[in-house]
Amino acid sequence: MTEPKINCPFSTTQMQQFVDLAITAAKQAGKYIASYPRGQLKVEHKSQDLSLSAQVVTEVDRHCERIILNTLKPITQLHQLATLAEENTEGFDLTRHPRFSSEAFWAIDPLDGTLPFIEGGDGCAVSIALVNKAGQALLGVCYLPYKDTLYHSYFNPNSQQHYSFKQQLAFEQKTPSNMSDLSSTSLNFYCDRSSLKLPYFEQLEQQLEQLAKQLGYSKLQVKSDAGAVVNACSVINEPNALYLKLAKRAQGGGSIWDFAASSSIAQGCDVWVSDSYGHALELNKPTSCFMNLKGVLFASNSSLAKQVLALELNQRFSDV
Repeated sequence: MTEPKINCPFSTTQMQQFVDLAITAAKQAGKYIASYPRGQLKVEHKSQDLSLSAQVVTEVDRHCERIILNTLKPITQLHQLATLAEENTEGFDLTRHPRFSSEAFWAIDPLDGTLPFIEGGDGCAVSIALVNKAGQALLGVCYLPYKDTLYHSYFNPNSQQHYSFKQQLAFEQKTPSNMSDLSSTSLNFYCDRSSLKLPYFEQLEQQLEQLAKQLGYSKLQVKSDAGAVVNACSVINEPNALYLKLAKRAQGGGSIWDFAASSSIAQGCDVWVSDSYGHALELNKPTSCFMNLKGVLFASNSSLAKQVLALELNQRFSDV
């Protein structure tokens, strides 16, 4: 996959200011999440047309969004940035959103992985991205509050590169030499819990198991206990992993705010990110904020991604 040239309307200094402020916002929201007594949660439900994970919302989601928006407000107003945040979009006509006229917009998920959060798990995260009008991620911040782990990335317009970091330390490059002995290593397949209920999931799992054996892995390990942001960050952090959502007709499949930040981070550390057909993610579609029509693929390296894409899984299983 050839990445198109990224249009960045800001200077390198401005990008660093943006990412520093986004880190502050994400940490503040994450601190609130980690300190909240989950036994006192009150759970609300949004549209019944969405999956359970997309339906549930808590007062924590809404409070974290307020924290983030208030922290970003000065720089948002100064540069006339638009804002696409999960909890302030309900009932809003997203086809007429200000992000289509602004030079860039924030894509914010104040608490991704609400289901793991309310169930007492640690598979949740705060996600903040800045996306240009063309739908390309310019920066990404993902904070995992229960792991106290921060991933962040920003695009440098001078070098035309993304630079990604984990807790202030640059990612190690994932080279073939680091992955040469796979016979005792599992290939981790990250997926959403809703994927387990898909009518074709068992067949999909079998296809990926066969691929894992062909590539020399000991087995395929399915992991489905986290939200989209933690799943993507897990692939970014591991040498032998993939996260896949196939295309489908029904709305869902994650949203812009689920993948904008992690896609920026992936680009800065040689991790593959694309839709499930192998094309660049569309992060500012005029018709919908959902990713269902194209799906999503994260893979630890391009070689693994190309092997997965060669299976043509959408043609076998997707209803699109």
